[in-house]
Amino acid sequence: MSVMIKTDEMGAFVEVVNWQEVKRHINKCTDLLKKEFKDIPKIDEIINQVESMFLSKEAIEFFAIKDIQQFYTFHGGKYKLREESNAKIKLPSIYGGQPIDADVTVTLEEINFIDKNSTIRMRQAVDSKQLTDAFYEYIKKLSTSLGTKPPKRDEIPPLQNETWTIPKIHGPSGWVIYSVETKEVKTENIINFEKRIIERK
Repeated sequence: MSVMIKTDEMGAFVEVVNWQEVKRHINKCTDLLKKEFKDIPKIDEIINQVESMFLSKEAIEFFAIKDIQQFYTFHGGKYKLREESNAKIKLPSIYGGQPIDADVTVTLEEINFIDKNSTIRMRQAVDSKQLTDAFYEYIKKLSTSLGTKPPKRDEIPPLQNETWTIPKIHGPSGWVIYSVETKEVKTENIINFEKRIIERK
């Protein structure tokens, strides 16, 4: 499907214009999953929990259009060579509830005048305690809908979530020509990596 977005005059992402259409598309997909896996006990309750992650416009903009968010991450910013910029931001929680704090560091690492491009690096680290608390509340809701006993809070190990985004940006136009985003989520002895690459031909 087509996702229509709005940017400001500097090219920074503002909003998804047709977010309700995107939401309906997600609901159609989850309806198909319910039909395909209907023989699995309580599959409707499980999929309903997944659907609940995409109820609001903010959730759609943060979780359903990751490629778009990655592409527009650095638009509208002003950066100085090798100067580290730090900020604290609020991120929507995929588990619902209140937004979660995160620390962000951005550095313009290189300007290549010969190839007419530049390289920026961003690191985003989510607050571990807030993330773990949100995950625990999600597990409790899921357990209730499944009719099972939830674990105790101290049985949930701390979750860590870090994301690195490194784009190569065309100097004259400011457009991203190559971007790699790596997300690492870990707890105790389990690490999950997600890598997304965007390359303009």
